[in-house]
Amino acid sequence: MQSPTLVRPPWSRPVSRRTLGFGAATITVAAGLLAACGRDDPAPAADGPPDQVTYTTNFGQLGRDAYAYVALAKGFFAEANLEVTIEPGSGTNPNLQALLGRQVQFTAVDMAGAILARNEQEGFVALAAIQQLPLAAVMTYADSGIAVPQDLPGRSVGFPAGAVTELLFPAYAQLAGIDLDEVEQVGLEPAQLVPALAAGRVDAIGQFVVGEPLVAAAGDGREVVVLPYGEYVTDLYGVALFTTTVLAEQDPDLCVRFRTALLRGLEYAMSNPAEAGRILAEYAPETDPEVAAAEMALMIPYAQVLEPDHTLGWLDEARVVRSLAVMQSLAQSEPGLKATDLVAFELTPGGAG
Repeated sequence: MQSPTLVRPPWSRPVSRRTLGFGAATITVAAGLLAACGRDDPAPAADGPPDQVTYTTNFGQLGRDAYAYVALAKGFFAEANLEVTIEPGSGTNPNLQALLGRQVQFTAVDMAGAILARNEQEGFVALAAIQQLPLAAVMTYADSGIAVPQDLPGRSVGFPAGAVTELLFPAYAQLAGIDLDEVEQVGLEPAQLVPALAAGRVDAIGQFVVGEPLVAAAGDGREVVVLPYGEYVTDLYGVALFTTTVLAEQDPDLCVRFRTALLRGLEYAMSNPAEAGRILAEYAPETDPEVAAAEMALMIPYAQVLEPDHTLGWLDEARVVRSLAVMQSLAQSEPGLKATDLVAFELTPGGAG
């Protein structure tokens, strides 16, 4: 049975695992992929001693999050007069709990997951989009017999509790015509996710599309099947940078400096994915730098801006409104939530802050 190929945005040039040169080959990325990705000028450093802040990655220490470590290693945070501690994140709900509990000042959270979380809690706002398109997906191996979403009933899918792949799965199932009651959802710790799939303890897992290289490496050459949520749940952003509403209001300069330095790391990592993979491995020695580099390269068409006059990290208010409308139409978000409740637009790239 032929598995479906990973669906790429129509405006991007596909970047496959084969063209990324797994093994000893050097990963190269066409400069044209990043030609439209402008960014803000580096924020001026504040006077005095550096501000000490803590940031959590979106999920673990994976290649898709290497840009934060790049910003640290390349001195982008230091140039903005920031002393940054990076902690591995655990997904939407745990990351937001750490943020609202003041254990961290900044975190990376999937935008759809943040919209869902607003049903229960508030006090957080986005400062930039890390990915312009959603990355959530169901992933498995071709020999599982799962080739399309409609093959999932009667099978087991592993999810990390509170991650956006779990939170958004009911909406994905509804739009894909899947009876949610017929899919066994298995709770797994983040570190157990890929090993459980490779060992056959679950039939599929919730994963980001850029996790394909990691899943492929664990499968010893087995073909990977990727079922992106974005095929059915449209008009959504991917991961965004969040802070607390209080910090955005009380120290907008700190927010802009951190956001700008982090996006400098993202831009550099996308232009130099192989180096980004090596940098990540210095901070997380268990990381395979080639797999991490492949993840970063796969993320490029999802993170690059959609319009040439926009800067990297752009959040468009009209599109955020549409995202909210999509989630509300699926009964995944409470009516009345406004775009300005979710995003501090004045502190986003191109904003007034």
